[in-house]
Amino acid sequence: MSFETDAKSYSGVDSGCLAATQHLNHQSECKTCPFPECLYDIGGNSSRLKTQRNKEVNKLFNEGKSMEELALMFKVSQRTIRRALKR
Repeated sequence: MSFETDAKSYSGVDSGCLAATQHLNHQSECKTCPFPECLYDIGGNSSRLKTQRNKEVNKLFNEGKSMEELALMFKVSQRTIRRALKR
């Protein structure tokens, strides 16, 4: 597909992606995506998303974020954050 075709088909609406929407349990937009890399750029599935999320959780935890803050940020339970930190 050429750039010209892409530009013509672009609607200008940021509808995000299904994976982020499912992760957040509400409609996601690209500008508020919780993942450090775009699925459209890296390609992937839910296990890859979890791996990316876990890397980001560990990075932010090491920077001083609390488990409670991370759970709220990623819209998951604190138990999920604890599991991510063990990996």
